Amino acid sequence: MRSSIIKKELEKKYDSIDVVVGQNTEEREKAFEVIKRKNNDYDFCYIESKVGVTRYKDTKILYSLKSLKIKRIGIYYRDMYWAYKIKTSEGKFKNLMIPTINSWYLKLLDKICDVIFVQSDSFKYELLKFIPNSKVLLLPPGCDNIKVLDVHNHSILYVGEVDNRFSGIDLLLDTLKYINNEQDKVTLNIVCREEEFISNKTLLEIANSYTWINIYHNTKKNIDEIYNISSIAVIPRSGDEYTKLCLPIKLFEYISFEKPIIAIDHGEVGEFIRNNQIGLTANGNKEEFAKQIIDLLDNADSYAFYKEQISLYKEKNLWSNRIEFIETSLTNRIIGE
Repeated sequence: MRSSIIKKELEKKYDSIDVVVGQNTEEREKAFEVIKRKNNDYDFCYIESKVGVTRYKDTKILYSLKSLKIKRIGIYYRDMYWAYKIKTSEGKFKNLMIPTINSWYLKLLDKICDVIFVQSDSFKYELLKFIPNSKVLLLPPGCDNIKVLDVHNHSILYVGEVDNRFSGIDLLLDTLKYINNEQDKVTLNIVCREEEFISNKTLLEIANSYTWINIYHNTKKNIDEIYNISSIAVIPRSGDEYTKLCLPIKLFEYISFEKPIIAIDHGEVGEFIRNNQIGLTANGNKEEFAKQIIDLLDNADSYAFYKEQISLYKEKNLWSNRIEFIETSLTNRIIGE
């Protein structure tokens, strides 16, 4: 999603851009060959990396960028799961090799790219352990310029994955059961993929047993329908060391829809919410999480304050602002250069 948004914003700003894109490596290779034949001069090249190890042909394209007339090259590096021994494959040998391959790939990026963009300070710190002399700049996701409805009810919203390891969905469900123990006080609206919902037996059982929970499978095209019936948004994840580094894209979607946020105080997300005063944080137990949810829903002044702060943050951090930063970072207008 981030890649397509960046592409659209670049197309708004520039009359013509050359793009290497395709559904598979063969399509991307053909697109790159067309660009090579043009023999154009480019002020900069910006790359949105894929999740996981880049395939051979994509790596070949990346390496070949140096043969083009490009003044500066930048890449957004999005994923360091491999440095935390997180398994993504059933194959034992593949899991053993992934950290080595990724370490090598980072050194390749260091040789090819002038700037590596990352999402957070913690992510930058970890990345610099592998490529200590690189120029690494922060480029968190941007916000969409959405016209929003002012909703203040007793409904909260969670958007995203519902796996048991990373999402914090179990804590969120325990918290809502705790809040609604004697009577239904707060409604929980969850937007997730249908296949993930079906495979999560606990969530499936709760959805079939309680009236305070609603499950939706809306896409980006119509997700505003659920935002427009929800008052605040939540991020319940905690406990995993890798996710401490990350600022999830849904955080910025919540901001785009101007929803005050309550999150577990977990690494970069907790710091971000406090520093920008866009909501509240709680420790990882259901009692405090529940207290923060109820307090924000019941306190009109507090709710209005966080709404205003979120609107101010959004105004200065749209996707168009991200494009300006990319351009500034990859041209001669870089401060101090």
